[in-house]
Amino acid sequence: MPIVPPYSTGGGGTVLEHRYGAVLLAHLLCGDPVAELGDDVAPVQMIFQASAFSPVDDLVVSGRSADGNERRVSIGVRRDPGLVPSEEASVRLVSSYLQVVSEYWPEVAAGRWRLALAVASPNAAVQQVAALAGIAQAEPDESLFRAAVARSGRTTGKARERLKHLDAVVNAAAVRAGVDTSSVSSSELTWRLLSALRLRELRLEGVDEADRTTAVARLRSVTRDGAPAAADALFSRLAELAGRYAPAAATRTEVSLRRDLVGTPLGRSPARAQAWTILDRLAMRLRDRTGSRLSNESGDLELDRVEARAALVAALTGAAVAEGTLVVLGEPDVGKSALTLRATEELQAAGGAVATLSLRDLPATTVEPGFFYDREPLEWRP
Repeated sequence: MPIVPPYSTGGGGTVLEHRYGAVLLAHLLCGDPVAELGDDVAPVQMIFQASAFSPVDDLVVSGRSADGNERRVSIGVRRDPGLVPSEEASVRLVSSYLQVVSEYWPEVAAGRWRLALAVASPNAAVQQVAALAGIAQAEPDESLFRAAVARSGRTTGKARERLKHLDAVVNAAAVRAGVDTSSVSSSELTWRLLSALRLRELRLEGVDEADRTTAVARLRSVTRDGAPAAADALFSRLAELAGRYAPAAATRTEVSLRRDLVGTPLGRSPARAQAWTILDRLAMRLRDRTGSRLSNESGDLELDRVEARAALVAALTGAAVAEGTLVVLGEPDVGKSALTLRATEELQAAGGAVATLSLRDLPATTVEPGFFYDREPLEWRP
């Protein structure tokens, strides 16, 4: 049975989902791991309302692990699911998870496809399911899982009672999703679901906005001045964008997200720190050998050239937002390089992201070994 996207039924678009989307966008922008994806993987792509890619489609976040394999997590966002068989919304929700577990079990079992459920805090039912999921993820099969749940002291009576409700929900959800239970029983499906499921209680509303505060603190690293006020404004902007991305089923990477944040003062991408180090050294080399002053015992003399610099700043700004290339022409030794460097410094002072280098400092081909600056090696990667 096909899963109807929440936005077509009015079940999506809540403030909670958008704020959680903003939290995940903050991780994407900062290059920080997402707990649901795993502490060893940085997110590289995020899809909103991803029904074309996953039955669990509110949010899908993906990255690459150290072995080069893609890892994804499909996240359902619900404010207060009861997770009981009498609640139709819970049956619909679990049926979407079962589609992933049944159709893509090899990927799920290998840890390449994870599942998550995010809810508003507090939620007693989800806390009990989280306890069961912790046991399921520690046991290699369904029989050992159920033996562990039944063992005295391993969990609470309320969690054991929750397992009965969950079994009933899974049984109803399997029928709804059209899952064949002749080869994989519904009780086995319960274990598979729990072994893959991560539960998260969101603190993004009301008097407890701890998740928002954590996200704002994280965003200070990518604002230009690192100020809390700038990070707070950036989070609000991300929440606004999440509200636009969801109904559009948008896919975003760090690059496309930064493009959408044009006009918001951002710092450099932490994911490209090594590249910026190389560019900074190349810029320093260019400045060191580009003369802009005449000096004698009386001091330095530098032509101001205010009008020429202003015209070049305007031309550079125009080239940055349009397709094409800007070429600065002139006779030799008239100060083209010095004027251009002064113009780029003015743009940088105004908050522009500008990189300057000389083609003389680049390798002739991309296969040449590293080059040097002040005897310190710089690794060149095409």
